[in-house]
Amino acid sequence: ADGGEPDPEPEPVEVVHLDEAGQLAQNEWAHFTVNVVAGRAITVNTTAPNDIDLYTRMGSAPSLSRYDHRPYTASGNETVTFVPTADGVLHVGVHGYAASSFTLKTQD
Repeated sequence: ADGGEPDPEPEPVEVVHLDEAGQLAQNEWAHFTVNVVAGRAITVNTTAPNDIDLYTRMGSAPSLSRYDHRPYTASGNETVTFVPTADGVLHVGVHGYAASSFTLKTQD
């Protein structure tokens, strides 16, 4: 041992959870981002009276054909939970399969 100070812990990535509400026209997108931490589960949840679709993708915005997770329900109430393998930015897309108001929240 060199008797020096231990290496300082790296600064934790601050996860600022989303709490959003909006209105989508049919086929319209709303995009959001949230920082994620490797090994720390995150849950993304939507509630809506009509059919909207939740998409998530690490590193860049999701599209109808490019995404990491998509719950695929016939309602506007959808949930994705996953554990990132690396720190980064999770991109969340909400797509109006039908026109609808919606809320979107993330949590640990």
